[in-house]
Amino acid sequence: MFAKTSGDPLLGLIFATVIAGVFGLVTGALILHTQGVTLMMLTLAVAALIGETANQAHVLTGGDDGLQMPELNPILGLFRFDLWGHTAYLYAAAILLAWFLVSWRIIRSPFGRSLNGIRQNPRRMRAIGTPVWRRLVVAYALSAAMAGSAGALSAQATGSVGENALSLLTSGTVLMVLVLGGMRRLYGAFLGAIVYVLAQDLAAELDPFRWMFVIGGLLMAVVLFLDNGLMGLVDIVTRRVRALR
Repeated sequence: MFAKTSGDPLLGLIFATVIAGVFGLVTGALILHTQGVTLMMLTLAVAALIGETANQAHVLTGGDDGLQMPELNPILGLFRFDLWGHTAYLYAAAILLAWFLVSWRIIRSPFGRSLNGIRQNPRRMRAIGTPVWRRLVVAYALSAAMAGSAGALSAQATGSVGENALSLLTSGTVLMVLVLGGMRRLYGAFLGAIVYVLAQDLAAELDPFRWMFVIGGLLMAVVLFLDNGLMGLVDIVTRRVRALR
């Protein structure tokens, strides 16, 4: 709806981020009482419900046809979106850097350290008085806000937004990138995304019909032989280089 009425990219970005964050806060409060497989299935169920709702709300979302973005105004009134995507690239890179700095600061804050403690032993964290559920809900809402920003950037860079942005396949791709790069590592998503895109493009050039076999094989190799994804491989190489010195 906002995409139909405003051409300001920053307002659209803020709107998408806030709405996604609020939605994450609400759904997180509902499902984060569970854990393990139950939690995983509930997150998939929420994603499926969102996708189907968007498909049915044709007036607002365009349904299967998606929505065409209006002509975007120059960013800050200075930088016009060009045909070659240079402005969109630098704009997306700037937002990515901003979220990276936010994440870096959160990880090193008392809140981030409490999240690490919850990951390791939630019962012990409850015993020392940490509000585990509330911390998890806030973290879930922050991740939803980041996803909302990513969706807004994708729509603004491509000029359209389709139902596939809310599909389970998109969620699976993001999860695959995180597993490849290394979960619980701040730089893992960057490395995983680069390797995934390069492997996908190279495999599609070799065989456009069976490129997923290459991605699947790469994912299996990383999971089986590297404890912490590709970042684990980087750690191994770094340790050996330091040992040689």
